[in-house]
Amino acid sequence: MKNTYGLWTFTSVLILNCFVGSSIQQVPAIISNACYGTNPTCDFFSLQCSSNSIILFTNLTAGSKDAMMCPPDNHCGKTPDCCSYKDTDPTATFTLEHTYQAYQNCSGRTNCSYIQAPWQVINTTTGAPSSYVQLEYVCDNVVDKMPMCGGTFKITNNVTNSTDIWFDGSTETFDPTKASKECKCSLTNLHTQTSTTLILDWIDVRLESHYRDVNASSAMCSSAILTTEGFFRRCKESTEHWKDNFIYYNLDRPHNITLSPGQTTDVLLRDIHKNGARDSPAIIWFKARAYHDMLLNITCEEIIPAVFTTTTSTTTTTSPTTTTPQPTTTQPTATTQPTTTPQPTTTTPQPTTQVPTTKTTDVSVAEKKEGDKMNPLYYLAIFVPIGVALTIVVIFLIWCYYKRTSQNEKNMITLVMWRFR
Repeated sequence: MKNTYGLWTFTSVLILNCFVGSSIQQVPAIISNACYGTNPTCDFFSLQCSSNSIILFTNLTAGSKDAMMCPPDNHCGKTPDCCSYKDTDPTATFTLEHTYQAYQNCSGRTNCSYIQAPWQVINTTTGAPSSYVQLEYVCDNVVDKMPMCGGTFKITNNVTNSTDIWFDGSTETFDPTKASKECKCSLTNLHTQTSTTLILDWIDVRLESHYRDVNASSAMCSSAILTTEGFFRRCKESTEHWKDNFIYYNLDRPHNITLSPGQTTDVLLRDIHKNGARDSPAIIWFKARAYHDMLLNITCEEIIPAVFTTTTSTTTTTSPTTTTPQPTTTQPTATTQPTTTPQPTTTTPQPTTQVPTTKTTDVSVAEKKEGDKMNPLYYLAIFVPIGVALTIVVIFLIWCYYKRTSQNEKNMITLVMWRFR
């Protein structure tokens, strides 16, 4: 009965994923157009989604119209439309810089508005310029995504064959009591007999900081490191982040990891907020999916680091000082032992006389010396057992002597009585 129920559950999950996946793929793209220029009527584009969904780009195209039909100084309101794509128009995909700017302004957001259309060369041979842009996107449901840091409860879990995982630097909370934050997503192959290929599609990865100073031309790098098996990425200081710190799904091939039956691999985002509240990557957004739609167990969570932001200040004084070491969980010693967690050491000026301190001692493992003197407990540990043993021996000998004396007296009385008979 249990096997039948398990088979039915497994089949239901596959059917549900099939229908959900099909419905997502069939969602039509939303199209927004704008001409190149400065006219607010048609030279700026705006993208809009509902409150529970975010913008996911599917295609970014720059196109060109005939300059006689669509003059640069009079293209708004023309018929045919000078800002819309036609099959006969020469086109080109956005340059990497323009793609980065579009993602920076709109990707992962509910809406973006009043963005000026970029200009670029359509034909590198003739130098023909673009005159309009067309942006295609879908409104992706936020509820379907797994927060890389676990969300409200710092941990989240899902069993699926495909899901989006993301980190939004603009909304991630900062905890001033921690030196940094680390987030981890663990992905496990649930099949016990079949290996699978884990495919990571980088949708939008921008490791530069979400925040930018008012007068800065570009954002500073964040300290964050994105890493998984066979992949390592850290922000490179640059004024051209689109070249050095930008990954999106049309630019980089998916990253593949082979998972044996039951094997787990981790995707880590480390050193978040290492240098304060503004030290956070702009966005990490990727899709994790298993080849042949095999099931994965995915757990994303925030890892609490052991290091805190409390720093140790050193004060130099001319008077003698006494340094008091912090207690540790190991056996007590006369010197400070290193521990796995760094503890702050307070240096306080004291008089020249040594202040007695309470020392926890394990009698079973008593130390032989305390400073330059023999530890009294060491003698107790040796001589107390010897004294107890000697006492027992003496008592036993006295008892034997008494028994023997009593027996001799009985024998003498018996002998005297026998003789008087």
